[in-house]
Amino acid sequence: MTGPTYVIITPVRDEQKHIADTIHGVAVQTIPVTEWMIVDDGSTDGSATILDSYAREHRWISVLHLPNRGRRDGDIGAIGATLAGYKALKADRWEFLVNLDADIGLEADYFEKCFAEFRRD
Repeated sequence: MTGPTYVIITPVRDEQKHIADTIHGVAVQTIPVTEWMIVDDGSTDGSATILDSYAREHRWISVLHLPNRGRRDGDIGAIGATLAGYKALKADRWEFLVNLDADIGLEADYFEKCFAEFRRD
């Protein structure tokens, strides 16, 4: 199915238990993502290795590794990681920018339904 073009930015810190499920959820979307910038915000649990492995497998995944600051300063750390991801995006043409958490599951038609709702509104 074709539809709107969209990019995703996901800040990640120590999400080794969840990130593979989130990546799988994006990979099976009925409307494929143009680019997914995943920002490793200094993970210490193996998340970086998982991300790099998926980036080698899927050309639409890019990973930006930020240094470990020893902690994430609540939402401010996630915001900084998201902004760094935005600046690192390679895609220059897209209609929607999605900020996606690293620990959620998605149905295959999640974005299709979102975009249909946007059209109705």
